[in-house]
Amino acid sequence: MTRGDKLILVLVLVVALGAFGFLALRRQAAPSPAVAQVVVEVDGKEVERFPLANLRAGERRRVRGPLGYSVIEGGENKVRMVSSPCPDKVCVARGWISAPGEAIVCVPNHVVVHVEGGAQKQGYDALTQ
Repeated sequence: MTRGDKLILVLVLVVALGAFGFLALRRQAAPSPAVAQVVVEVDGKEVERFPLANLRAGERRRVRGPLGYSVIEGGENKVRMVSSPCPDKVCVARGWISAPGEAIVCVPNHVVVHVEGGAQKQGYDALTQ
């Protein structure tokens, strides 16, 4: 092993340790909220954020997208899209979401509703036979 090889090895180790340190600090600086949050985005920009528990059962909120208004409705610690101006209504058929990581996406209207933070659900993501 030449002196140049050792220098490259040391540089790679320093960069790797720096990257791990940066990621660890970043994770500590922005912990996920303890309370589940509903995040509404239009064209990739966050337009609304509120605690999932604050959305009362039957309460509706309108979100304006390029095609018109999409309407989301609250349940007991869950949310769904009840109407949208999109042609196929796939977002409406998605149903309720309540767990962190779940999302309702209306591609034609550029509206995304997802849940962040809160306690993680235990269990399977999917089952197949």
